[in-house]
Amino acid sequence: FLFEVLRLKQKFLEIIFEGAKAAYYGSRASAHGILAVSVDGGEEIMVDCYSVGRIDNVVLFEPDTLPAGTQVIKVRVTGEHNSLASGSYVNVDRVVVD
Repeated sequence: FLFEVLRLKQKFLEIIFEGAKAAYYGSRASAHGILAVSVDGGEEIMVDCYSVGRIDNVVLFEPDTLPAGTQVIKVRVTGEHNSLASGSYVNVDRVVVD
C-alpha cells in the first residue's frame, strides 16, 4: 500500500487478504483524528491517532489471531478527533499480513 492521507468523513478503505494475522501501520500526529476499524464486518473499534509530536511507522491496529480464510479489515474515517487534536486526518502507511 502506498502512503495515503484520508480526511473526508465516512471515506473508508477495505483490505482483503488471506491469513491469520495482520497489522495496520500509520502515523500519530497533532492534526490526526479518530479512525474506526472493523474485521470481517464485526464491531468497529475506535483508534485515536493523536500525538503531540509526529510518530510514523506505528502499529495502529492489530487484531487477535483470525480464523483461516479470507479476511476483510475496514478502516473508516470518522471525521472526529479528541479535544487536543487540531484536525481529523488519518493515514495508511501499510498493512503487513502473516
